[in-house]
Amino acid sequence: MEVKKKVPIIKYTTSDEKETIDEISIEYPLLLSINKINLATLMCTPDSMKALCVGFIYSEGIIGSYQDIHHIDFDEKKRQVNIELKTKDTYIFSGQRILGQRTVTSGCGKNRTISYPLPDPSHKKTGPMPYNKATLLALMHDFNSTSTLFKDTGGVHTCGLADSSTILIVEDDIGRHNALDKIIGWSLMNQITMSDKLLLTTGRISSDIISKMIRASIPLIVSRSAPTSHALELAKKYKIQIIGFARGQRMNIY
Repeated sequence: MEVKKKVPIIKYTTSDEKETIDEISIEYPLLLSINKINLATLMCTPDSMKALCVGFIYSEGIIGSYQDIHHIDFDEKKRQVNIELKTKDTYIFSGQRILGQRTVTSGCGKNRTISYPLPDPSHKKTGPMPYNKATLLALMHDFNSTSTLFKDTGGVHTCGLADSSTILIVEDDIGRHNALDKIIGWSLMNQITMSDKLLLTTGRISSDIISKMIRASIPLIVSRSAPTSHALELAKKYKIQIIGFARGQRMNIY
């Protein structure tokens, strides 16, 4: 599917004004259903949509592994992904039933109204993952040049999964949470272990990003942006290493 479109604009500078054509990223409403029961509408970039939905329901705690899924179907005409689980009791988590459909925007967590408990840190700890500082900077340099969609539109976030020396997968989305869910979903669908990998991202490192990493057991995140205070608190509790402002030949190790 197309992930960008051309629109007419007026480009203005203090010395000039002219009509031209610009490219913008497409924001796509994707309905996610579980066992044919509508769960959420994800506002996303229309690419890797099955991976997005798998990563989303894993991050939300609805499934514990990819083996919980029986079948995934995408209906382009309805703009809908339906995931059929092996169990028919689809809305149970820790004894509580989730009711009602919601819209998950592409913004910074707005309308993410359901939050699930994280695992006890004494039972589930990530990392630490050994790393080489020069290698991380080299990975970030390569990562920053991977997204042609960002170069064309300037309107997406990018996430990547890497081992100690190689970028394995890169995903773009208008939402940074979606980009990470696509990475998690792809890893689950391809049986890629995440506990020995690192996450590369263009976006701010907030607590909800760290929460997704905790559930996926990703031990290290490297961003060209900054972390928040609660992200640092969660990362410390769950033994996740945060590196921010990784740009050029510098980075901040938190």
